[in-house]
Amino acid sequence: MYWQLSEISGDLINVDELATPKHFRLIDCSAYCNHNILSVVHCGFDEFPYATISHVWNGRHRAHLDESFNIHPITGYRINIQVLRSACRFAMMQGASHIWMDRLCVLQTSSEDVDWQIQHMADIYRRCIACYVIAGGLGFHNRLGETSEWIFRSWTLQEALLPPKVYWIFQWKYGDAELSWVDPDSGRPIVAKVIASETERAAVMPLEDMLSLCIQPQIKCSPYIGPDPHRGEEEAPPLTIGRYADIEKHHYRLEERPRQVSRTAVVALLNALRTKGDEREVSIWRCSLMRTSKYEVDTVLCIMGLFNITLQRNRIQSRKEGLIALTQAIMHNGGRANWLAASPKSPVMPTMCTMPLFPQPSTDRGQAQTLHPISNSLFCAHEKMNTKLFTWYLADAPKGIVDEVGTLKFTAPMADVIISDIKIDHQREGGFPEVAVIHSGEVQMDARLAGTPGTHAVVVGNMSQGNRVVLMLLQPQSSKGATQIWHKTGIAAVRWPDNNFVWPEKYLYVGGVHEE
Repeated sequence: MYWQLSEISGDLINVDELATPKHFRLIDCSAYCNHNILSVVHCGFDEFPYATISHVWNGRHRAHLDESFNIHPITGYRINIQVLRSACRFAMMQGASHIWMDRLCVLQTSSEDVDWQIQHMADIYRRCIACYVIAGGLGFHNRLGETSEWIFRSWTLQEALLPPKVYWIFQWKYGDAELSWVDPDSGRPIVAKVIASETERAAVMPLEDMLSLCIQPQIKCSPYIGPDPHRGEEEAPPLTIGRYADIEKHHYRLEERPRQVSRTAVVALLNALRTKGDEREVSIWRCSLMRTSKYEVDTVLCIMGLFNITLQRNRIQSRKEGLIALTQAIMHNGGRANWLAASPKSPVMPTMCTMPLFPQPSTDRGQAQTLHPISNSLFCAHEKMNTKLFTWYLADAPKGIVDEVGTLKFTAPMADVIISDIKIDHQREGGFPEVAVIHSGEVQMDARLAGTPGTHAVVVGNMSQGNRVVLMLLQPQSSKGATQIWHKTGIAAVRWPDNNFVWPEKYLYVGGVHEE
């Protein structure tokens, strides 16, 4: 399949009527950049070295009609010819001959092809050479520091975490440069290289550097003049194209200071990029709780590959069904219930109370909105999180099983408790809004608290920082025969008295709605 760019500019093309469903497709970068031909080819996963594109569909900027083309049947979001060209050029500089983009490589009118592509989506991003983030959408590149909905969309999470390299493309007119700033947490200086394209007036930098930069109030920009031999650095990066910029040293203030909502989502994603193992899984859950998508099941399908799980899209009718299937597979594979304390302040799903409540489906711009199950009112998903929460994660979370209705079954120390002296904690250490005293028999434990008190508490792990034991607060929900079903009411972090203080271990059923 191929089209001359001169013929489709301002027009509409139909890939679906020409392509075969359930096939992998790629865009030929050389044909596009060097011959002005849009060529989409069927191929195998490993047939060509390829890059991928991560973008938002409903971007803030719309392409001009005569500088773009559209794809049947979704006609609202035009593809800027130059935006796609810049992605192809940067991809070729990384050694990729082709590039993958969902708008052109997934048949939007074929449910058969969409299901097949979603099944392979994690592999598509995992096998690519690099992924290029076009955060403003395919109409125009964002400016440096411009707020984007990309950080709030569900599908972009795996697109940021699975590829071996991820770069951010943005508008840039200063040529190759170095951006530097001081990390506010560590106090150490950070230097990020910007590789520019003269022809496209765009540049790339690593995603992690861009995210770190986005939470800085001010950056310093200097011309990039290559390595300093006295510092023993390696040779200049292979992506360098165009002439070195002739710009004076100056301070470049971000055009739009990211809001606190963006900062929370950015820090969560940085944690996911920088961590491994159980800590990374907790970060994945936290990120997903601040993101939304058009369809509620997509919030599950878009993270399954991050846990090395593949689910059948056509067998999942709701988010709850998807979460049950995903957590069943995680636990079956020997994983842990790392979602239990991902967001202690968040309300829980009424029918699967071990799981925090996810945002509502949405195609709107801006942050994700969550519907409170009791008050039936919407609130911004980030309101239940802050950056203090990201200073720790739940270590040694339970292993066990999840049954067909979402009940988490596991063995852990448990006791009945009384919770008193609840006060607001203005410091909000660890993201907990309250402090309290938890009584267990004659023993009292100072606690940080989120949620509401329960009648019982069960040990579900430890804080990775702070030497505290993490408790899940419970109250009886219902009985199924002789089996007591428990409901999660909150999370507490306590200083355990000593190693001689123990609670008896019990086999627990937490959450899920069982038919009588």
